[in-house]
Amino acid sequence: RIKTAGSSRSRVGEDMAVAMTVADDWSLYKRVRMIDGTQKVDLVRCRLDGSDKKVISAEYFFDFQISGDRVIYNATADNGTLLYSMAIDGADPQQVTDDLVMGFLCEGEWIYYTVDATDYNASQEPTPMIDLFKVKADGSDKSKITTLVGARPVNVSEEWIYCMNSNEGQQELFRIRQDGSGKETLLDHDVWAVNLIGDRLYYYDTPSESATNVYRTILGTLYLMSIDGTGTEAIN
Repeated sequence: RIKTAGSSRSRVGEDMAVAMTVADDWSLYKRVRMIDGTQKVDLVRCRLDGSDKKVISAEYFFDFQISGDRVIYNATADNGTLLYSMAIDGADPQQVTDDLVMGFLCEGEWIYYTVDATDYNASQEPTPMIDLFKVKADGSDKSKITTLVGARPVNVSEEWIYCMNSNEGQQELFRIRQDGSGKETLLDHDVWAVNLIGDRLYYYDTPSESATNVYRTILGTLYLMSIDGTGTEAIN
């Protein structure tokens, strides 16, 4: 950890930690280890200074986020991936919905998740379709928002859901209202690593091949803009 001004850098732990987040006085992270040649993944909680470390779930899971006082995570089921919740200390694990989820996002008291709706029995090559739902952590108030064509939600901010759509090999960015209406395309070129901070949206784009700037060709350029798609500015 480090202060925002760059001072007081200190090591919190020595685990291979990914997907770390902070909830109140706790840091939660996905720990990855190799044991006897097999990858093991568990969910660990510790204080912000690294003390009081505890494994709160040894179940193999893919992603996790915080919704209120619950940890939301997806884990493998018999024929897909199911959505679960548990308390911050690992107690009271519960299944949130019977749907087989593709991915999920948490915002406030709501969980937004996607379900594969593609018709694989179509006579022609099927068009990727994704149903977008929202539900509370206890499984109540579930509702379908809309069906997305070849798209996935990446962030939620106030009344908007921000989605990325693969179109002819490009990752476009658009947003829709939380009732599924008012679709607005924000970026129609290749973008990735989209994040929202306040009223600003940060993203990378992938530039074209350039023999004179190999560094940017590989990593892309970081931009920021307003969440309504205006005022684009390159950061590096």
